[in-house]
Amino acid sequence: MAFTNKNNKITVKGFLSSNITEVPNSSYALTFMIKVPRPAQQDRRIIYDEFMVYVCDNKNATNARANLTTGVSVKVTGELRISVSYTHLRAHETSAHL
Repeated sequence: MAFTNKNNKITVKGFLSSNITEVPNSSYALTFMIKVPRPAQQDRRIIYDEFMVYVCDNKNATNARANLTTGVSVKVTGELRISVSYTHLRAHETSAHL
C-alpha cells in the first residue's frame, strides 16, 4: 500500500473517489474518500484500498473545498484510525479488564 508512517503520522497517496461531504452541525469539518492502489503484482489487476478522510480544521477544509474534485490525486498526512467491532474489542479483554 502506498503509505508511510513517521512520528505517529500516516501519509497516504491516492486519488479522491467521492464528493466532499460537510459534517452536520460543524462550520468547517468535512469528509471524503480516497482510493489507494496496492503494490502491483505481475499479470494481475490493480486492487485499491479505500479510506475515509476526516478534515477537522478550517485551513485544510477550506483548501479541500477549493481544490479537490473527484479523481484528483491527493496526498493526505494525519492520524490513522481504524474502527473495529464490539466483538473484536471483547476478544482482546482479559479478566483484568472486567
